[in-house]
Amino acid sequence: KEKATEVLEQIRPEIFVIDEPCIPGLGAHTIMSGMPRREDGKPIPVTIGRFHARFQWDFLVKMLYYAGKGTRGLKFDKNGLPIGFTDGVYKTVVKDLYGTAISNVTRDFVKEHYGIDCEVIHNGIDTDQFTPKGFLIEEWEEQKRNGKKILYSSGRIEGRKGQPFLVEASEILKNRGWNFVLYLGGDGVNKKHVQ
Repeated sequence: KEKATEVLEQIRPEIFVIDEPCIPGLGAHTIMSGMPRREDGKPIPVTIGRFHARFQWDFLVKMLYYAGKGTRGLKFDKNGLPIGFTDGVYKTVVKDLYGTAISNVTRDFVKEHYGIDCEVIHNGIDTDQFTPKGFLIEEWEEQKRNGKKILYSSGRIEGRKGQPFLVEASEILKNRGWNFVLYLGGDGVNKKHVQ
């Protein structure tokens, strides 16, 4: 906690973003409990929790929630005298967070389990790097010259992202005479099932 306070006071960030702050939460807890605070108790940097994906194991989330809620320590004043108990891991992390989520499903999950209202900011693509005027892949150019359309899906290949359905839909379209090539840009647990 002291080291976190020292680093934050040196850097003095205006905004602090923590990815997946509640799982596992221990790193976020150290940072949040060590943050410099205003007189009203709010942290000095605006603190954003970025929730990346809906956590599928509800049982584990509940276990972490109750373990974090019950984990409390002694709270000391400036003279080192005990003055009560800390808020606990869970409350320390979530009480001062502004939330962002990458999808509506994630937002709803975070609201249900953590009580945080999130703004949905979908994963974006850097349009300065990925632009029609940018680097061209020769193999793709050759396929386009042969009259094929190029479809590209980026992201982790797993059931929740929908690539298995995209591959099935592509097979249907090919059987109907559509002339295109589908590329999946990513890796993941379902990759062997969609090739």
